[in-house]
Amino acid sequence: MLLLVHQLLPSVGSGKAGGRIAQQSAPKHACWAITPSGQKRLNPTETIAVSMLRVFNFLPQPDRIPTARSLLVRESSILLGYFMSKNPILGITLLFSLFTGLKPAEAQTASIYIDSTDQTITGFGGMNFPRWIPDLTSAQVDKAFGNGSGQIGLSILRISVSPNRNQWGQEVPTAQRAANRGAKVFATPWSPPASMKNNGSTTRGSLRTDQYDDFANYLRDFTDYMSSNGVNLYAIAVQNEPDYLPDYESCGWSVSQMRTFLNNNASIIPTRIVAPETVHFKSSWMNNLVSSSQVDILADHAYGGSPNRISNRGNKEHWMTEHAYNSSVSGNDMADALNFGKEIHDFLTNGYNAYVFWYIRRSYGLITEDGNVSKRGHTMAHFAKFARPGYVRVRTTDSPTSNVYVSAYKNGNTLVIVAINRNTSSQRVTFDFSGYNVGSLSKWETTQSSGNNVSSQGSVAGGGSMTNTLAGRSITTFRGTIGGSDDDGGDDDGGDDDGGDDDGGPSSSSASVEIESLAEQNSFSPLSIQSDSNASGGRYAVWPNSGDQALVNPSDNAGGQVLITFNLSQSADVTFNIRVNFNNAANDSFYYKLDNGSWITQNNTTTSGWSSLSPTTFSNLSPGNHTLRVLRREDGSALDQVTLVASGGTISISNGSLGDDDDDEPEPTPEPEPTPEPEPTPEPEPTPEPEPTPEPEPTPGNSSCDGVVEYPNWPSQNWSGGPYDHAKANDEIVYQGVLYRANWYTSTVPGSDASWTRVGTCD
Repeated sequence: MLLLVHQLLPSVGSGKAGGRIAQQSAPKHACWAITPSGQKRLNPTETIAVSMLRVFNFLPQPDRIPTARSLLVRESSILLGYFMSKNPILGITLLFSLFTGLKPAEAQTASIYIDSTDQTITGFGGMNFPRWIPDLTSAQVDKAFGNGSGQIGLSILRISVSPNRNQWGQEVPTAQRAANRGAKVFATPWSPPASMKNNGSTTRGSLRTDQYDDFANYLRDFTDYMSSNGVNLYAIAVQNEPDYLPDYESCGWSVSQMRTFLNNNASIIPTRIVAPETVHFKSSWMNNLVSSSQVDILADHAYGGSPNRISNRGNKEHWMTEHAYNSSVSGNDMADALNFGKEIHDFLTNGYNAYVFWYIRRSYGLITEDGNVSKRGHTMAHFAKFARPGYVRVRTTDSPTSNVYVSAYKNGNTLVIVAINRNTSSQRVTFDFSGYNVGSLSKWETTQSSGNNVSSQGSVAGGGSMTNTLAGRSITTFRGTIGGSDDDGGDDDGGDDDGGDDDGGPSSSSASVEIESLAEQNSFSPLSIQSDSNASGGRYAVWPNSGDQALVNPSDNAGGQVLITFNLSQSADVTFNIRVNFNNAANDSFYYKLDNGSWITQNNTTTSGWSSLSPTTFSNLSPGNHTLRVLRREDGSALDQVTLVASGGTISISNGSLGDDDDDEPEPTPEPEPTPEPEPTPEPEPTPEPEPTPEPEPTPGNSSCDGVVEYPNWPSQNWSGGPYDHAKANDEIVYQGVLYRANWYTSTVPGSDASWTRVGTCD
């Protein structure tokens, strides 16, 4: 029966032209409908609507075709119609078959296993190569590394280490701008200087073994040079694609040569080390280098290979650091952009912490040569803007139906879902939250339509599950609150919602305090209170901007700090959010500390006006009272409101004003804005645990700690005259009466992770 309809409908004055519906001025045959209100002749638009159902393969959801939907709704019944022809009875029968076949498609289910987590996201990025193509402009850096409307939200910048020292300065302008926007900057050499190689050329050849130490010094010097120009490198690589020798800057290494260099020479390099950056994942390289104490980040590219999970990588991260994905295809080809999104999905679901594209600006890039963000860039933005650094990937049903791919991420009680639909037709998907309740979710969508780029689609009702339609050829992001309340005013597409409390998952609560309301504390001065109508409550606290003031050594007795005392009803994770206005990442910053833990630095962040930062989540805090300290660090830091969000039970702040209210009830978590607030990028150095796990008692014998610096002071600096802000390999430091020795470059709390060896107690 339906096959005959396919043959009949083309005679209805409409057809396919260039993939679009070509609407004629009048249909070839008239179309009639019989409804409970009587017989009705359909006008040309309504006839075209019926024809569209055929062209779109009888899509099961007429709400995707507005004219068809309006026709059905207006008649308030299932349409029984027929085409005026020589056989009206056949026409009635065919149309009846057509429209009674329009049943909603059954939704496919993607399970979101909120309790089952995988890797922590470090970020998403791209390459700038001013030695080979023109440098990014300041506006293009903003589009790439900003996280506002129309921006991509990148958090990693890759640059090159030129074999010519005189070219190093070309990397500085964009690196400075990206770093000031909170990006991690890492560098890769394509070749050592020609004088260090066995062929005397920067093309092909290999590094002479007698030059290993000189090359390590070269990488150290580049790191120091960037630091002296305001860019603290997050990491540096040993070699770009050591297993490939093209006829441009290159250098060949064997895996054993790289392991020898790392073990014997790399300890002098004052930042993290990336290796091996092979052309694609190669298990022989990874298995050999994973055990090297000098390697911090394992990396490979994506040429001719597929993502692979490293199951036993210890505390090392795994990055994909280069792919010029389909460089012959325009960055605005939506079908190809979704294939690109699928590649990002594949690397993330295989445990990679970061995905770094090749050129940021190119015809096939994230930004096209005219300076506009491409569809490929907007596709990456669905990951980069929402799965921010520090988010943890949540395991999911990766592909609930053909050509649909789902990944999920959480930070505290915030849940983010990214769904890719490569089908030309829309797809109905149910997201099951594995026993948890997720509150109303905000929705953003990018499709092939011009201008529909990470566009807000309003909110979707949550609950124990959520069902929604993914548009054809689209990428969609949902963001909601784990344990949040459902939106009873919305349509949750079939889920039971009795308005009661769902017991499927932990609840959450939040409490806020205005920092200026704590001015009566003895430690408040020299912070002062200023007025700003855009600040929460119209006022904020600031350390007066008098030039280059800086508090180098934080202490519990320092002025310019506030103490926030809060109480937990049960054990819970607590996310620390603070509203700030940081106009200058090089100056604006603060310290914070929980209970008797160590002072932690929040630095290198800039905001566009007042924005919320989430410096950390304190894990598994015990029930009862806790104290959070926030301390000035550099002048000009404008601090507004602190909000603490507990993953379970209730939380209450017992000092200061709770938000803008005068009662003692905790303030609810604000609904997400349609456009996501810029979120912070973590410090280049790993955030230390607020309370390190106590080490076991030392082996017999005490150690002399005479003359050894005591934490939070540091023994090393990156360049002459620079701040003492880290320890390098074999440096010693005293913390809480215990002597520790650094295993490699680190600025974590002594004893808090594998970068430290406990020597013994001080005698």
